[in-house]
Amino acid sequence: MSVTTPPVFTTKIISVFFIGAFISALGTHTFIGAGLAFMREAGVTLAQVGMVVMFSRLAAFLMNFILGDLLDRYHPRHTILGAEIINVLITIGLIWVWPSVLPNFNLFLLLVFCRSALIAVVGPSQQKLIKLFFKDDMPGQARAAVLLNLMNVGSLVITLLVCWYAIKYGSFTHLLVFDGLTFIFNGVVVFCLPHGLFPKTAKMTFNVFSKFGHYKKLESGLVVKDVLLHLTVFGTNILMIRLAGSEVANIPLFLLSFGISVWISTFLIKRFTVARVATISWLLLPLPFAVLYFYHQHFAITFSAVLVRNIIYWNLYNHHSVQVQTLSPPEHTASIAAARSAIIMLIMGCGEALMGQLSQHITLDAELVVRFSSCLLFSSYYYAKK
Repeated sequence: MSVTTPPVFTTKIISVFFIGAFISALGTHTFIGAGLAFMREAGVTLAQVGMVVMFSRLAAFLMNFILGDLLDRYHPRHTILGAEIINVLITIGLIWVWPSVLPNFNLFLLLVFCRSALIAVVGPSQQKLIKLFFKDDMPGQARAAVLLNLMNVGSLVITLLVCWYAIKYGSFTHLLVFDGLTFIFNGVVVFCLPHGLFPKTAKMTFNVFSKFGHYKKLESGLVVKDVLLHLTVFGTNILMIRLAGSEVANIPLFLLSFGISVWISTFLIKRFTVARVATISWLLLPLPFAVLYFYHQHFAITFSAVLVRNIIYWNLYNHHSVQVQTLSPPEHTASIAAARSAIIMLIMGCGEALMGQLSQHITLDAELVVRFSSCLLFSSYYYAKK
């Protein structure tokens, strides 16, 4: 069967692929969604929480930076399946370590590192599959890129509701079991994808830095805009913890807004053009932090401001994702996605660690002023270059 037969892909293969991505993401997000709150309740310090998030980001960065080029050399079906199988074993290790997380914090950190490294393999491989599914259908690739973001992050709406219930009435161990089952589910889905539908991937010379060159060539200024966008969400998990204060059950609710926002962003992109939505989003970028500065003591207003900030983020992230997906040549799709992910993970990982440390020395009000000023500067840069 040819990979250029749209009806077969649309009805029989792509749907199953996205279901698997959605279920796997459900489990993946339980760790952050509930883990931050459970770690704090277990006595893990805010600085240690920052280290956990930083190691998660660092693992993803190293995997994409060092091995990202190799993802284009192997079948994406194999890389996803292998990652899911190993992560089931890692989840078992996390279940074993969790009851004594404080004395075994270093082991816990190592398992988190390995888990995140393997999850980082899945994203670029999924984008490779989309490129193979749609081939020369650029509108189809654009829609699939936005849909993949929706499946991977929109699942937060369900996941974090489960996490909120678990924090109130259950345990982190139960959620880790659920996490492991979702890895198994996606592994089975990917295993069942017909292997013969995909062409053999050509062998290429391994070069750690070549993928960044390919990424830079896609469109002028795209890398800079992506970097500026992610500097606006620098240390975002630590910020959510600070906004929640003593009400730790509010942490999953703030993270829930991240999932809700990707659904809203997807609707806006379908209703209007993605470029138009992105242009307006750059203009509104500083607004949520101004609102948070004045009203962060009020939960309803704080939640609304965080939601708006997340919608803005996803509008811009989806715009960049469409550009990366459609402009990437098939032979470099996974490695370019890995290059982008490596840059993002480096920014986000350093942000969590740095803000975890700085939170002990600067007030929340001071942090919000810095965030507002940065967003205003980045927004001005965008319009100056436009």
